[in-house]
Amino acid sequence: MKGLIKWIQDNNLLKVIHAWHFVDDMIVAENLIAADFIYTGCLTLEPSAHGMPMMPARHMIQLL
Repeated sequence: MKGLIKWIQDNNLLKVIHAWHFVDDMIVAENLIAADFIYTGCLTLEPSAHGMPMMPARHMIQLL
């Protein structure tokens, strides 16, 4: 997926907007899906707040 996104950007075919949400935050997930974001399959650990433990996050993109 990363290679495809880079190729799209390098060739100026589309604009790519990146977003992510914590796996347990279904409200944000539903809003991103409603805004036509698609899942990339990428799952990472992201800080949930300053000094808090890392939490799993799902990454999404929107192609314009």
